[in-house]
Amino acid sequence: MNARMTLAGPRGLVCVFLSLLSLPGLLRADFEAFFSAGNVAYAEGRYAEAVEAYEHALTYGHSYGVHFNLGNAFFRLGEVGPAKLHYLRADHLRPGDPDIAANLAIVRQSARLPAPPAEGPLRTLQRGLPPRAWMWTALGGLWATAAFLFLVPTFTRSRALPRVAAVLSAVVAVTALLALFEERRGAAVGIILADETPLRVAPTSGSPRAVELRAGERVQLREFRDPFWNVRGTGGQSGFVHHTEVGAVLPR
Repeated sequence: MNARMTLAGPRGLVCVFLSLLSLPGLLRADFEAFFSAGNVAYAEGRYAEAVEAYEHALTYGHSYGVHFNLGNAFFRLGEVGPAKLHYLRADHLRPGDPDIAANLAIVRQSARLPAPPAEGPLRTLQRGLPPRAWMWTALGGLWATAAFLFLVPTFTRSRALPRVAAVLSAVVAVTALLALFEERRGAAVGIILADETPLRVAPTSGSPRAVELRAGERVQLREFRDPFWNVRGTGGQSGFVHHTEVGAVLPR
């Protein structure tokens, strides 16, 4: 008789359960291994190998440190488009970091790129917290508004205080929702990855070139027509760029 347990048996189910519990730790270990390998390669001046290791690390999830280091490695390789892209992705994960701002300024100066457009008040507000913090703030504000309107009045004689608290909670919730809306609006930003990228008049490889875009140039991603993005440049020109030649600041 075969003495081995099948996965359908109780012991097999326990093994599966324990394996699932250990999976996040194993994935974290793989992430750390690739991240460390990238750091070693970067320190030794092997920047192409560093890029490869960091990109492997990103398959386990997006990280501020990986995107920031990828920006450094790409810049050392002279690839200002990918460098700027990964700095902006790092900036999305840690808004307002002075090291990112300094490196972005160096990239713009080296590639002679124009300064980014001035941020409006809503964009400045949105960058004050990471997206997940805004999401929890919105949920908390909505729950607090409902509680002050319907639950708290049953435990207190005062009517004015719960109403004032409900209004304040609603203001917090609306502010957080506006910040999330602004964050999603920023998802339509793309960065051109290489110099002399053709902006075509139609979504085909053989269509005429309207203009050529520079590495690191900022564009608005308008519509995806596989395999081309319909984009709008900072100068107002519109056309189509192959998806391999532009990177979304917020990966889709």
